[in-house]
Amino acid sequence: MTNRKVIHARNKKRDKEKLFDSERKRVKDCVDENKLDSDQSQTSDEYAQDNIEGD
Repeated sequence: MTNRKVIHARNKKRDKEKLFDSERKRVKDCVDENKLDSDQSQTSDEYAQDNIEGD
């Protein structure tokens, strides 16, 4: 009976770690997408600034 409890606890801990890793990866992907968006918006801001200075 004790071995079953130990195995169950170990599996539960491993599943929790997998969930945490997948969640961390998802958050990292979202942050990377936001960086791309912010890079694009900075580029468009610079583009607008160049147009203003050009006039």
